[in-house]
Amino acid sequence: MLLMIGAGLVAGVPGRLAASTVVWASPGWSAWTLLDRNTREMTGSTNAASTNRVELMIDVWIAADDLRRLTERGFTPNSAELAALSTMIRESDDQTAQTFYRRNGEDQVVQRLIEVCGLTETTIRPGWWSLTEMSSRDAVRMGECIADGRAAGPKWTKWLLDEMRQIPREERFGIVAALPAAEQAGVAMKNGWTLHVNEGLWVVNCLAITDDWILSVQARYYQRFGDMAYGARICADTARRVVPTAGGAR
Repeated sequence: MLLMIGAGLVAGVPGRLAASTVVWASPGWSAWTLLDRNTREMTGSTNAASTNRVELMIDVWIAADDLRRLTERGFTPNSAELAALSTMIRESDDQTAQTFYRRNGEDQVVQRLIEVCGLTETTIRPGWWSLTEMSSRDAVRMGECIADGRAAGPKWTKWLLDEMRQIPREERFGIVAALPAAEQAGVAMKNGWTLHVNEGLWVVNCLAITDDWILSVQARYYQRFGDMAYGARICADTARRVVPTAGGAR
């Protein structure tokens, strides 16, 4: 089965390709959404409302939700808890994500994500945070929710974004790799990826947040077409096409 990557850009946006234009074709599926934080303009692929399993990209919300809820109850996380949250974000520690997911009500964690961040294309998979289905548009909305303080609250937003900037080099692939070296350190980002062995299917998600824009790229493809690096290239190639400083449309 051959799935086509790269539905065209949204029509009617000056300087961008028409919706009917195929940007590139390759085995697999992908979608993307870009938010210009200055103009509030959101553009994306024609399939930007389609969904993908979020994998560990969602752990930044799991951390934000925990911190916000603690603050609302008048508590401050101790050093051990902050260290655990940091490990979850920086090292994509799924066991730690599971611990905080259970602690905060499991499916209620994702339900609050939908409500707090105003998501419209996200579906809960009962008991499985990693299998939450989310569109690239909703991933950008989640990114904006993290950036503007709704997710973690004003006390912890800077801490959370700083943690997203400290993700180690081996996991800073995809969107950030397409940017000029001088800009990369300032990008708050989170990727999520998994090989679903029973399906022979790679699922990859990339999210990047800057002061000027937020970009989400999603991909799915069969293992025979490539490994995780294949999905990383899809994220990077998309960024090069749509982010001005990476050489994309202005």
